[in-house]
Amino acid sequence: MDPIRPCERQCKDCGQWLHFSRFRQWKDKRRHGSMSAGQKELCKACEQKKRNEKKNLDRARSIIEDRAVARARKLGVSKAFMWIDMNWKSLVPMMRAMMTPEGLCLSCGHPFVNERDIQIEHREPPRSLTDWARESARNIGLLCQSCNVTKQDKPHSQWLDEQEAARISNAAFRAGDVPIPSSSTPAMACLPGLEGFNSRWALKK
Repeated sequence: MDPIRPCERQCKDCGQWLHFSRFRQWKDKRRHGSMSAGQKELCKACEQKKRNEKKNLDRARSIIEDRAVARARKLGVSKAFMWIDMNWKSLVPMMRAMMTPEGLCLSCGHPFVNERDIQIEHREPPRSLTDWARESARNIGLLCQSCNVTKQDKPHSQWLDEQEAARISNAAFRAGDVPIPSSSTPAMACLPGLEGFNSRWALKK
């Protein structure tokens, strides 16, 4: 075993002797104004391991909390405001359900690829950074990344019509009822009753 160097200290968790820079510093301001400082007993790696273990005890809650913090930072409010006032805590049971093997995207009905594929989607896009009516959990759903990208900032009613039109056209092409449109022919023009419908063409196989 190599001799212990003066710049090293031992981690109380893993037992390794590491350079002091591998330990976080702490500071404590006393009542009488003096400052006390020192270093954590656990190395940074062990601290991160402990944090990950705590997160994995309730992974769904941890994910929603992290996204609430990110959204709160963007909007310039506290996490508590998003969690309580905007009721984002109600998204936790939904996230738990989506993370099970039975979890499916509410739009396309496909399983999620992984936990990152489960994305928060605003049904009606916020009109401003302080549009709290549309930042509330009552305006939020959980979709896969592909569907969330398709939705973007479109009004919810418009997006629903586009998705239904795409479903109908996809079913028609599968059944061979209509020809596949050329690049110069709009897909919706081939379907009775959908002439002139402005929609993105989506053919899923």
